[in-house]
Amino acid sequence: MTAVELRPGLIRYESALWETTALALHSGGDAVLVDPCISAPELAAIAGDVEARGLTVRAVLVTHADWDHVCGLYAFPEVPAIMSRGAADRIASGQAAEEVVRLGADEGLSWEGAPRADLVFDPGEALQVGPFTFETMALPGHTDCGAGYRVRDLDLLCVGDYLSLIEFPFVYVSTAAYRATLAALCDALERDPAAHVTPGHGRALSAAEALEVARADLAYLHALKGAMRAALASGATREEVIAAGVAVAVPRPAGDDDGRLRQDNAEQQLAELAPAT
Repeated sequence: MTAVELRPGLIRYESALWETTALALHSGGDAVLVDPCISAPELAAIAGDVEARGLTVRAVLVTHADWDHVCGLYAFPEVPAIMSRGAADRIASGQAAEEVVRLGADEGLSWEGAPRADLVFDPGEALQVGPFTFETMALPGHTDCGAGYRVRDLDLLCVGDYLSLIEFPFVYVSTAAYRATLAALCDALERDPAAHVTPGHGRALSAAEALEVARADLAYLHALKGAMRAALASGATREEVIAAGVAVAVPRPAGDDDGRLRQDNAEQQLAELAPAT
């Protein structure tokens, strides 16, 4: 676990797994954590570092309910876990807990507790959490429950699993929604840039760097749709259409991509272009 103070009041912790980001926002001795992760020793290190700095954790926020972003909630049982209504629904359904156990085990990890949701919000609402006001925005596409956080006191934009330098877009829900999210992020970064943009994986970015990533990712998703739509129009088989999508160049490599992630993107895009037969 590495810790970098991005600016006074803003600490970024990086997990050894996928360079996953956890944040500690603090002021006046009070701290709010975002996505504490991943392994039990790393979570203990975050808690220990916060305590060593004389900070009291007042709340934990999560960006979305994927297992690597909610597995650490158990480590802070005395404070509210705050998330979007969609993320809370995934937890209430049992899906998030099942994925924590199953997908964590794939990485040789386990935890003492299960994810929980104590307070929920609808993205678009402003939240007062500890000493900070969080402006929230919906970030669907990667999942259907993603939320971003703009914290003006720290000149911070927290975007969950978007705008990563070490991943290309992983579309688990909707390419159309992912494109809309990237377009909204481009607009925000152009009109209301934040000094610190923190993706869920990989280092923090400047607004200019984040905008470059957003534009490249959006161009990829448009190219994916265009290539597959053209293949459909030519009378290609479904397998050929998917192959056309997989062949579209991604904006950057992902460390554990064996082709399946690009295949998943293409299959999702095809489901949005043509009904299954």
